[in-house]
Amino acid sequence: MNVPRIHTSSTGAALLLDFMRSRGVVEPELQARLIALCEAPRVPIDVWFGLLASLQKLTGSPSVGLEVASIVQPRHVGTLGYLTVHSDNIMQALTRYCRFQGLLHNVIEFNLMVEGSELVMRWFGHEQNPAPLVSDELFLGGIVTLVRTHASPGGINPTGVTFPQAEPPHGDAHRRYFQCPVHFKASVLSLRWPLNLLDRLNSHRDADLAEQLEHHAEQILSSMQARDPLLPQLRHHILHCLHDGEADFAAVARRMGVGERTLYRQMHERGIRFKAELNQIRFDMARQYLADRALSLMEIALLLGYTDQSVFTRAFRTWSGMTPQQFRRGVAAVSRL
Repeated sequence: MNVPRIHTSSTGAALLLDFMRSRGVVEPELQARLIALCEAPRVPIDVWFGLLASLQKLTGSPSVGLEVASIVQPRHVGTLGYLTVHSDNIMQALTRYCRFQGLLHNVIEFNLMVEGSELVMRWFGHEQNPAPLVSDELFLGGIVTLVRTHASPGGINPTGVTFPQAEPPHGDAHRRYFQCPVHFKASVLSLRWPLNLLDRLNSHRDADLAEQLEHHAEQILSSMQARDPLLPQLRHHILHCLHDGEADFAAVARRMGVGERTLYRQMHERGIRFKAELNQIRFDMARQYLADRALSLMEIALLLGYTDQSVFTRAFRTWSGMTPQQFRRGVAAVSRL
């Protein structure tokens, strides 16, 4: 069965419909497509990008993504949205958002780190799966809208935002919306938050309901993975090949018992890139190893299949935007919160 890997949640279609209704925008063909997509579990990412392009052309607004983001409510993000707003405080909400954002999309990799006085959310993989600015501005803008409207007392603004795309002529609209410095042509998509304000309570906090929603979210994610086992299997065998010291494509294909061409075709059909998955697993392992202060950086490099610590350091900086030492200090800071 050919199951596209790159997708976004169909709750986005409902959001676009609500936006059109709220602005009095009428376009029967586009609205009919959105209504049909609301019934689907997922929307292929290229279809999502096309919907946003159509809406941008229809409205004539260069920053329509921000306009759509301004009306985001929990129901537009589904289970993830309700789990976020019913968490105890903003730190817990953002942590849960990160943990379960696979319910919303599976386009790019992500990490969450404390750096100095800020909590930094970073999304990677734009080189492999580039997105238009209208999609990324809606994505980040929606997170900010949820935080602003549910933080008590008062809203919270980010302290910094970066986009990998070039700055558009209407770049000032982004600075007005986010109310903080916004930079373009960055290496990653990111949001920075002030740590000292993240203990603010959610105005709709409900610990019992959040626990139920968290369990439900875990079940949905497990079900999504079970529908197409290729990616979990691929990651499993990459991990074992890493432990054996031979994590190249040919070794993984042999371990899976399939030909290299067959595996490549299956991955291509789902938008999976071997190098991206290998790097993601190395990154995940590196973060776990760096939390163990008994391991030296050289030992971690060897465990990840690098013979040179400097190569590991360069790779880690590419993945996270920081050195392994900086990450290790950030992990220590998070554990003290």
